[in-house]
Formats: sequence, structure tokens, C-alpha cells
Amino acid sequence: MPARLSRRAFSRGVAGSAAAVWFAGPSPSRSAAAEPPEPTYPRMMQEYFEAKLPAHMARIKEEIAAVQSSQTGPEAAAKHAADVRARLAECFGPKPERTPLNATVTGALERDGYRVELITYESRPGLLVTAALYLPDGPDAGDGPFPGVLGVCGHSNLGKAYPLYQAFGVELAKAGFAALVIDPIGQGERFQWPEEGRDSAYGGTVGEHNQLDRLMRPTGEWFGSWRAWDGLRGIDLLAEREDVSISPFLGVTGNSGGGTLTCLVTAWDDRVTAAAPSCYVTTLARNLRNELPADAEQCPPHMLELGMDHHSFLVPTLLGEGQDGTGSATILAKRADFFDVRGAREAYGRLAQLAAANDTPDAAGITVAPGGHGFDPPLRRAMVEAFCQAAGRPVPPPFEFTEPEEPADLFATPEGSVLKAGSTPVWELLRGALPDATVSRSVDADVIRTALGLTETPTEPPPYDIPAWRSASGLPTRSAARFALRPEPHVTVPVLRLQDESMQGPPPKLDKPAVLLVAHRGAGAAFAQPEGDDPRASAFARGLPERFEGAQIYGCDVRGTGATEPGTVGPNEALRPYGSSYMYSAYARMWNEPILGGRVKDALNAWAFVIDHHAGDLHLCGDRWGAIPAALAAALLLEEGRKPASVTLSGLPPSWRALVEDERADWPYALLPFGVLKHFDLPDVLSRLREELGDGLTLENPAGPRGMAA
Repeated sequence: MPARLSRRAFSRGVAGSAAAVWFAGPSPSRSAAAEPPEPTYPRMMQEYFEAKLPAHMARIKEEIAAVQSSQTGPEAAAKHAADVRARLAECFGPKPERTPLNATVTGALERDGYRVELITYESRPGLLVTAALYLPDGPDAGDGPFPGVLGVCGHSNLGKAYPLYQAFGVELAKAGFAALVIDPIGQGERFQWPEEGRDSAYGGTVGEHNQLDRLMRPTGEWFGSWRAWDGLRGIDLLAEREDVSISPFLGVTGNSGGGTLTCLVTAWDDRVTAAAPSCYVTTLARNLRNELPADAEQCPPHMLELGMDHHSFLVPTLLGEGQDGTGSATILAKRADFFDVRGAREAYGRLAQLAAANDTPDAAGITVAPGGHGFDPPLRRAMVEAFCQAAGRPVPPPFEFTEPEEPADLFATPEGSVLKAGSTPVWELLRGALPDATVSRSVDADVIRTALGLTETPTEPPPYDIPAWRSASGLPTRSAARFALRPEPHVTVPVLRLQDESMQGPPPKLDKPAVLLVAHRGAGAAFAQPEGDDPRASAFARGLPERFEGAQIYGCDVRGTGATEPGTVGPNEALRPYGSSYMYSAYARMWNEPILGGRVKDALNAWAFVIDHHAGDLHLCGDRWGAIPAALAAALLLEEGRKPASVTLSGLPPSWRALVEDERADWPYALLPFGVLKHFDLPDVLSRLREELGDGLTLENPAGPRGMAA
């Protein structure tokens, strides 16, 4: 792998996979790249979330300082470790039931000084995990039991068969450990969307991971928990074997996505005594400021809200929480990694401070090797040495691994596919866990606010600026006025007013009806005559002046759309599956501030602005990706006594449930609030609107589960 490789390039081309096909995304239209006809705010989302970082970092610093300043250092450290473990458990959610593993050894390889057993087990009923167990063998190996290590793979389509991941299994076995290396979901033998001619319809690895997390969002499941649970059940498998011991030592290691999984398993399982994550640990502040999208499993729900960061995953094990003695945590990093090495050193600094307060200063370690992303020999050697020290074993001489097995020789299933071996696809398991579709639920303002993470709903018109842009090019009127609402720090809600008269300054107060459109991808593009095949254009929006004859027409861009569509991460990255809009949805979930909740607030602020200038009937419309926030805003307006005269929704999907049931559903993450199906579904909202508005509710141009087609 090249020494310097961007996160995005790595995700698109890792291990020679077909991921590049999936990550390429739709090509931007020619008009999208043209000079904008209106003021734009491409860094708004970035600046909004960056503004939260100082408080987050101060909280971490204060908590560590409290442990350091305590009169009883180890006691304070133990209390802190238990508190961190409890907070992280909130991120993971409840653990599934421990069901029979049904473990089967399906093959074995005898090699010089070690042997490999090929194993399948069920982490959940019907969900097969494929693994390779590397065991010491030969006259110098001893009889065991051998101290256990769980090995977890990074984002290679080859999974456990990737040469670097074979290497660490062999090196651990040569050092006297029993290392169980598992295939993560979407890798190795565990592709969930296998396709003729390539590993996966989504390219495998990140493509499958993020699609599964997309499907899980409305249910309140997090894909990272599914990955971690596979690892915990792998530890259960080690615990059942007579030739393996998981006490007093149990290690976990892995690289990249495996470094992530190392952290997740370590945080969720108090049996782990030593962790060595490679090429992952940095800080969330570094990732965000570097505009670095992270995979769905690297963004735990509520993590930032609860004051957690990358180092937090390692704190309980480092401080011996749940153990008879102390543990160890060794950060492995690369100098030229896309995971910022400065953050790795900052994370180590936090761990070192806690270890010193616990009177175990040697428990935290860090190794930084030259070069770019990858589990190269220097990092693997540092891992083996750290585990030998933690397990009280002699450090063996260096071993150079030069003869990797062919991938097919490491298959634990007959054809190298768990699905062909009878495993249930993860997306099918999700369908089976959905609530009863026939049960309707009542929806009120409190229920909506809870689901959207809203503490309040705007009722007063916000302050606003008046950008000096008067261009009406392409619009159905001779002129236009633009307003930049400023409802909260670092948030701008652009509002466009269609008009024939030339007008500057604040809008006049009129005794006439008005219409507010929550636009699909920007009001300016929605109302304009399209140039070529512009997906932002809208016949629905252009028809509003005729449909509501005599009414004043407004359109608003809710956050992350239109004039506030992010211009960060890279050129034309906003709507790519691994682009900036996805990234901000991930940070929003970590802060428990759903983007959709923010978009509903923006629509309500625009509504308050319009209602402040009109005494006639007010009509609310939503188009495609704007239809969901418009529907929810309308439902909240019912409770506020500001009922719209009518609500017209175009391009609304049938339900969030339908976006889980269709395994290829691809509506944007921002429109999939985490756990919303625990509270209500879109048909419940529409029923509430129908009760109040009767024929004043109009639904047209219904959309299907494939939202990117919009």
C-alpha cells in the first residue's frame, strides 16, 4: 500500500476491491458546477460542528484532571473506568441474547510451528461468522492452554485471508498465543450482497457496512454493535475451548477497521485485559477538523454527547475495570496515516495521565512507525511484544512471514460464502425484527420532539440578514429577494422570495396568502428553469405560482441543502455515499442532534419568518427530500396553534419501515433519524395531519425506497 493514501482513496480502492464502483457516486451535473446564482454557505455545517469541539475537549480534560487530583488515585481511576464503561454501553445499546454458538471446525492446516483451524460459529441465530484459529504447534509449543487473542480484520475484501492479517495470526501463534481471526460482516466469506463478477454489489467493506447502518438507523440499531457482538461471541468460543485460556490474559488486536473493532470489543467486554489497536486511534476533533469521513461503525450513537472519544474505548481495560488486576492499552500508529498521528499522540497522552494516576504508568503505550496506513511488521512486532509483556511470556525472536495462504485455502465454508452455507443476510434479520406494521401510533409534538432530539420548537421569527443578491435568472418571476435567517449560532437558513416588483430591504407586511416550500436541494434551483438534466430542478416547485394563484411564494433551504449544501471533504463530495453530508449525519448522531431535527427547526423558523409578514392563509409544501421535514414541521405546527391552511407533499417515501424492508433503499442518512421507528412512522404523521386538515392535505408523486433517484 502506498505510504501516503487519503482516507477516501483508501475506501474506494482497498485491497483491490470493487469498492471504487460504489464510492464513485453520481456524477455532478454541469449546472451544479456553474457559478452559483445566490449566496452560498458551503462551510456552515463544518463550522457548526467544529464550534462544539472546545466544550467536548474541555470536558475530557476536566474528567482526567479530577482523577489526577484525587487523594485516592487508584480508587478515583476505578470509579472513572466504571463510569466510562457505562457511558460506552449506552452507545452500544443492549447486548443481544447469548444463544448457542453451534461452532464447527470445518478444516485445518498444519504448518511449521503452528496450525490453523477453520471454524464457523453463529453470533446470533442464523448469522454465521467465519474464522481462522491460529494455534502454537510443534515440539516447542507446549500443551497449553494457550493465552487467547481475538484478531479482527481491517477493511480488506479478503478479510482474514488478507496477507497482513494472516501475518499477525501466525506471529501470535509463534509467540505462544491462540489467535482467533474473524471475518467481519461484508468481508472475506461474509458478503451480504454478493454479485456475479465481483465480491459485492456495494464493493464490500465500507460499502456494505454503511449500507447496513443506513438500514439500521430507523430501527435504533447501530452497525458497530453488530460487528462488536461477533467479536464478543468469538471470545465466548475461545472460552469454551480446553486448549485456550482467556484469564488472566485476553488480548484483542486489529488494524484500521480492525483497530476500530479492537476498541469496540475492548469497551464492551470486561474480559479483555490487553488491547493493541493499529491505525485507528486518533481524536474525533482531529477527524472533524481534517474533514475526514469515518465509517458507520466508527461513529457510535451519543458518543460525543456523552463526552467519549477514541481513547475512551481503552480506558476501562487500561484501568482494570472488571478485572482482578490492571490491564494494558498500546496504541499503534503510522506517521503518514490518514488517521492523524497527532491525535494518536493526544489519545496516548490522556491514557498515560490516567495510568499514572492509577499507579500503573507502564500500562499505556504507543508505537509510531514510519510510512502510511497498514499493519506493517514494526507495528505487528510492537503488538506481539506488548502482549508478551502483559501475559508474562518471553518475547520470541522476530519472525518474517513470507508465505501467505491462498484465500480459498482459508475458507471455513464450502464455497467461501456464508450465504451459500445457509447464513441469513443481516438485512433479512433486520426485517424480521421490525415492529408490527398494522399497529398505528398516535403522534403529538412531544413524541416528535423526542424522536428528533428537539428540546423546543421555534415560534418567534428569527433575526435575519438581507444579502445583496437580486438575480432572478431562470426564475419564473422578474425579480427575487433573498434573506439569510440566523436562528442560532453558526446556522443560516436561506429564504428565497419570488416577486415581480423590484424590492430591497425587509419584506412588507401583506394581507395576502403565502406559500412556503421546503425545497428538495435548494429553492433557487427548484424554482428555476432547468439547464439540462439538473436533479435539483422541480416541476412541482415551478408550478406553485399557478397552483396558489395570487399567493406570495417563498422557498427555504434547510440545513445541508441548497445554499448550505456542504462544500467540504472534497469537490462535489456532498452527496457521495462517503461524502460530507454523510459525515455530518454521523457527527450529528454522535452528538444526538439528528440532522432531520435541525431541518425541521429550519423549516419552522422559515415559517415564523413568513407568518410575520402575512396575514392571509399560509400554505406549507415539501418537495422530495424536503417533504419529510415539511411533514414533521406541519405536525408540530398543529400543536403550536399555527395550523397551515394546507399541506402539500410531493415525493414522500411510503414509510421509514419501507426504507428498512428494501435492502437497497438509499435515502440520505440525514432523513433517517436514529430509532424513529420506536416512536412513530411517516403514516402515523400523515394520519395526524389528515385528522386536522382533511382535504387540506395533498400527497402526490409518491417516491419509492430508492431516494438517490430523486
